[in-house]
Amino acid sequence: MAVLTLFITVTPSVTMAATDFESVPEDNEGYVPETDPEKPAEDEHPAEDDHGMITGIMINLLATVIDVLAEAIEWMFAGTDLQSVLFGSVNPLTGEEFGSSSVGHIFSAAEWNYAVNPLRIAFSFGAWILFVVMIAHYGIKLMKESTNPIQRSHLIENIYAWIGGAAMLVFMYIVVFIIFNLNYAIVDGLRQLTDNEVFGDVFSVLDQSWDDKSLTGNSFGDAFLHLGLAIMTLVLLIHYIFRKFIIGFLVVISPLAAVAYARDKDGEVFKLWLSELLSQTFIQSAHAVVVVLYLAFVNASNNGTSIFNLDNLGVVGNSMQSVVDPILSFLIAIGGVVAVGALTYNGLRLSFSSGNPMARAHAIKGIRTSIIGCLICIGAVVIVNVLRGLMF
Repeated sequence: MAVLTLFITVTPSVTMAATDFESVPEDNEGYVPETDPEKPAEDEHPAEDDHGMITGIMINLLATVIDVLAEAIEWMFAGTDLQSVLFGSVNPLTGEEFGSSSVGHIFSAAEWNYAVNPLRIAFSFGAWILFVVMIAHYGIKLMKESTNPIQRSHLIENIYAWIGGAAMLVFMYIVVFIIFNLNYAIVDGLRQLTDNEVFGDVFSVLDQSWDDKSLTGNSFGDAFLHLGLAIMTLVLLIHYIFRKFIIGFLVVISPLAAVAYARDKDGEVFKLWLSELLSQTFIQSAHAVVVVLYLAFVNASNNGTSIFNLDNLGVVGNSMQSVVDPILSFLIAIGGVVAVGALTYNGLRLSFSSGNPMARAHAIKGIRTSIIGCLICIGAVVIVNVLRGLMF
């Protein structure tokens, strides 16, 4: 902008000074130099040459101004490149690489251990006290109420709701880590699939290599691409910083979502909390998929080649397996525990129902359902192992 201002300021002064000079001296007025009639006149186009030169200078000047503006924006985010932000390699708050000690490449180990987790533990401690108090309160009222079946049914329903909320609080911590790791597995898989020179050339605009070669064929196009990627990087950095705070807040208040579920018995607050956590976490996967798909379309249309490196497909499969396996194992284990518990419970009901035909029939029906659940869990283990062998 300083160069452009100087150009605009100096040009009128030079033009006004040039008008003070006489174009032809008085002694030479009316003098016409002799020309050689046999020598053909030269076909000169000084106006067109001057016009092209001025246009080139203005384009280069504008490209320089755009490059300076892009470098100023890059200075604001301390040289962090778009590829590292998009694929979760660096901490958007500090610009440092996460490395191996991080929580889903969203929080560093220090941020989690000294900022998020202490607040989560404090809220969880308060929630556990509330769960114990409410379960004991409704249990005492249930023991005192022995005549009104409707009131007893209502009290039992409240006890089950608070027990369910307590169980939800236990598994919330596991669910949060599963969501974080699944998001990073998707993002890191896309990064490894596009780990090649074609994909890297696009993001090289934000480092010094954009001076060495042209990606668009002209300086103005390169400068405009440089500015666009710089602005996109800055926007994503700001967005991911806010995303980090929002996800941290959702993790901290997760015990309150379990309490709200137990109090209202409809799960609406819990659904709202879970949907917000999922949307904020997987927005990074959505950004990565959109950018990779767009660049794949552009490269396929212009060059007729693919940006995907299929040699890394096995690495991506192992990365996804490391996340999917714990989820499936956890779900199968929970299903097996529930099925075995239900089978034991219905077996006890059957043993104590010798004088009650209706209770005996319900117990037998429950045993059948529990056996089916156990068989489903066993079948799930077999199917998962077969799919694991076929896919990975």
